[in-house]
Amino acid sequence: MHLLTANTDNFLFLNTNILSFSTAIKRINILKKQKIKCGYLSGIFDMLHIGHINYLTIAKNYCDTLFVGMETTETLKAIKKVPTAINSYENRLQMMLQQKSVDYVVRLDSSLNDYNSDASFEIQTQRYVQLNPDVIIIPDRTLVNFPRQLSQIEKAEKALGKEFEVVEILSLNQD
Repeated sequence: MHLLTANTDNFLFLNTNILSFSTAIKRINILKKQKIKCGYLSGIFDMLHIGHINYLTIAKNYCDTLFVGMETTETLKAIKKVPTAINSYENRLQMMLQQKSVDYVVRLDSSLNDYNSDASFEIQTQRYVQLNPDVIIIPDRTLVNFPRQLSQIEKAEKALGKEFEVVEILSLNQD
């Protein structure tokens, strides 16, 4: 018998498909110059479930390369009104990257302290402007902040002088 021992402690964090926000901007620009259609969505994804996986799978159908922005643990605590995350930020990044429909996971460095605040919507608008994807994927309009989410996309379009393709994915399991 030849027994091999693998240590996953260091391996997990060497993946080059987990990007800083600034690197994601550069990667999207490079891909767009190659005529590769880039899609973007963001979320907390603390308890990854079948609704999230379906959302990601459907989203990938609208782009060649899917970028998923991962909200910070601070954002999770503020929005979900919980004292801590179930999964660490690093674990959430890794779990997201393991989804076959996800090409890149983006570390979102600014926290959204109140998802419905003007400041949080401005951060989201600036993310769209800076990343400038071809497609923005959003969950369905039954969510409370849907009108504001559309207005932040419109603000980003105005700032860039272009229109995004916006894909609303219905029936996302919100559990």
